Amino acid sequence: ALAGFMRQIMQGSVSFDPSQMVITSGATPAMEILSFCLADPGNAFLVPSPYYPG
Repeated sequence: ALAGFMRQIMQGSVSFDPSQMVITSGATPAMEILSFCLADPGNAFLVPSPYYPG
């Protein structure tokens, strides 16, 4: 349903694969999931402020 909605909002100019979409409860959980996907053990990220920890 979300992929279809996004396709409609983007007027078909972008395709969305539902199996590649992740829904989070906000920006903080999204950043945490993204960091787990991108970082190797021992890596760090610099996050510009304001940043609101969970």
